[in-house]
Amino acid sequence: MPKTLENYCQEVGRAGHDGLLSTCLMFLSVPDIPILERFCCGDTCSKRSLHLWLQEVVLKIPDRDGTLSFNNYQQSKE
Repeated sequence: MPKTLENYCQEVGRAGHDGLLSTCLMFLSVPDIPILERFCCGDTCSKRSLHLWLQEVVLKIPDRDGTLSFNNYQQSKE
């Protein structure tokens, strides 16, 4: 699992390089949790920023195909 949202976006972006539709899946396992907890203590966004981002994701109305579209550049600035 990527350690940051930016890394995740880069991984997802690789799936679309050929211009074809793709499906991105992220799997999290129990051994990943301690590693991710250590990342939380590093250079990450504030708890408030994370809550605001999660709220935006939860309240987002899906596109017709069921996907969620976001402007990651704008999100990172905000």
